[in-house]
Amino acid sequence: MSDDEQKKLCGRIDGLKAAHFGLESPDTWQIFQLPGHPGFYYILNPFSHGSGYYWCQRCVLDYPCQPNVCNIDAHHKRSEDRLWDVHRSMREDGLLLKDSPLMKLHWVTLGYHYDWDKKVYHRDRKSGFPGDLAGLSQFVAQALGFENFRPEAAIVNFYHMDSSIGGHTDHSEFDLSAPLLSFRFGRSYQIV
Repeated sequence: MSDDEQKKLCGRIDGLKAAHFGLESPDTWQIFQLPGHPGFYYILNPFSHGSGYYWCQRCVLDYPCQPNVCNIDAHHKRSEDRLWDVHRSMREDGLLLKDSPLMKLHWVTLGYHYDWDKKVYHRDRKSGFPGDLAGLSQFVAQALGFENFRPEAAIVNFYHMDSSIGGHTDHSEFDLSAPLLSFRFGRSYQIV
């Protein structure tokens, strides 16, 4: 994306508000587009140094808590304890960490819950959408020109060192004109 295009796109966004979400000012973002695919944007690490820790903590400590739905629900009754606390207690008791529910966690849904069997969202299966994640998503969407975007669903994926993701399409959303945002935290990986 040219500097002029980026200034036009991001120039109207308050850079000070970006810091609230752990982002660099949008006028410093490196934004790439995929030729022939209008609307596809790749922002090379818009997060300020160290801010990823906040979002990682939210993903590991808070998002897997009820009433949010996760893959573990299909096999185990979750207690009110956070999965992180269960994981830590197992470690202190000398139990095998591979048996920890945290190590078996692969996904959590927020807002509208995804039905993995039918590949759809159900309007009647919903929990609250985290306000901080909604604010981050709205800020990034607005910086890219999606002024009225309001996030309603999220899938938080957890990839372990031996994990991979297969090819797929995202087509189950209620509003296919809304942006689909993807944030990555943690170790480096390759997109193929």
